[in-house]
Amino acid sequence: MRLVFLLLISSFLTFDVAWAQPPAVHNLRCESRHNPIGLDEQLPRINWQLSSTQQNVRQRAYHIRVATSKAALTSGPWAWNSQKVSSDQSVFVAYQGEALQSRQRYFWQVRVW
Repeated sequence: MRLVFLLLISSFLTFDVAWAQPPAVHNLRCESRHNPIGLDEQLPRINWQLSSTQQNVRQRAYHIRVATSKAALTSGPWAWNSQKVSSDQSVFVAYQGEALQSRQRYFWQVRVW
């Protein structure tokens, strides 16, 4: 049986200090594709990039949420809520939530510190 997953991307940012212009998360991808449809991965990997007009800005942590609707991204239920993970990793972060369902659309968002 071949499983196919649909993923749509969103992002949100939080920072512990005030910035003149806050850094931005961009180039969000899943399995190296923007808004992929029909993935054949049970544990898809998520990537993002951080950009800033400030120098020496680095990610200290991330928080990923995955849900079956945009509305659920805010309040749940989530297929995966990583909570805050202390890590500078932003490439090939593996999905670690409940089993993804074939032909189901999923939405995800990333928060970085």
